[in-house]
Amino acid sequence: MRNRLISTLAVLALAAALVFEGCGSNEKVIEPEPATEVTATPTPTVIPAAPTSEPEAEPTEEPAPEPTKIQGPFADPTTYAEITINFKNNCAVDIGMIAVLDPDTEEQYNLGGIETGKTLSVQMYWPSDKTELRWAVYTQGGELYSDSTTKVTGVTESVTITISGENTIEDIDVEIK
Repeated sequence: MRNRLISTLAVLALAAALVFEGCGSNEKVIEPEPATEVTATPTPTVIPAAPTSEPEAEPTEEPAPEPTKIQGPFADPTTYAEITINFKNNCAVDIGMIAVLDPDTEEQYNLGGIETGKTLSVQMYWPSDKTELRWAVYTQGGELYSDSTTKVTGVTESVTITISGENTIEDIDVEIK
């Protein structure tokens, strides 16, 4: 029994030595390569341009803030137009939130609130076969105040919805371009 204990301890000691020290040296010395001169050749970057009928405008010194973009599921640019939807708040109270429904998926996009006298803009890919824009107004407390459907037949550029009234929505004007 004593010999067996000694041989087990010897095997464990050898195993521990192998684990901690390794069986041999596997170190690999990496020689530094001589320096070579590398010159960068600029490659042109091609950015696909969106189809447009207007020439590109020169950038102004103070660019306007980018409107939010809602990306719809679109197949090709001939069936969808990139439009801007503007909501103007001419009511005497702040609007808690404006939401629009995606015309294809009917997914609701919460755009945010609009202070009195301000405008909220969103860019959206609009399908040419859809003629109605569904949108909603929510109170500051997040409760649905009003939901509306606006006819937008033939929209190719923008829809501006002006909401007017004193303490309630009394009038809605729509301008389609």
